[in-house]
Amino acid sequence: FSHKVDVHKSYQAITWGWPAHDQQRVDHPLERDPDSRLRCSMRVAAPGTGLHAATQVSVLAKYRRNGRPYGLVRCDLETGRQHQIRVHLASLGCPVVGDKLYGPDEELHARASDGTLTAEDFEQLELARHALHAWRMEFAHPITGVRLEVAAPLPADMRAFLEELEPVHEA
Repeated sequence: FSHKVDVHKSYQAITWGWPAHDQQRVDHPLERDPDSRLRCSMRVAAPGTGLHAATQVSVLAKYRRNGRPYGLVRCDLETGRQHQIRVHLASLGCPVVGDKLYGPDEELHARASDGTLTAEDFEQLELARHALHAWRMEFAHPITGVRLEVAAPLPADMRAFLEELEPVHEA
């Protein structure tokens, strides 16, 4: 059968910092980054170029540790481009914790691929992997048409990371 399946995907991410707005739609086209020596790297494209990409971003919680801000955000995909969530969050100034490609330095990705990450690299990354979790998916059953929802709780490493942070309570 060849009909389009209506699937809604939601992710949760722990970010360095948090977006300026608690709810926002990020509508930035994406393209391969020709300036990166890493062939897998994407970037926000100039308006009117690249592949259309849109993400709804919602701040679920704000945290701090030693004065540094962190966020727990929900990302609802309108499109499904390569590295879309990671590039969109980085474009807002709040990259995903542990992201070796779009975080503090893309050379971390190259060193991880080579198996040469240092103790200082792991300290900078804070997590061994990027803190992005496929949290919820909703779709219609292909035979009955009944809407189904599949959800998975945050993995243990992400929960443990959040437990080390101090919640920020805004007035």
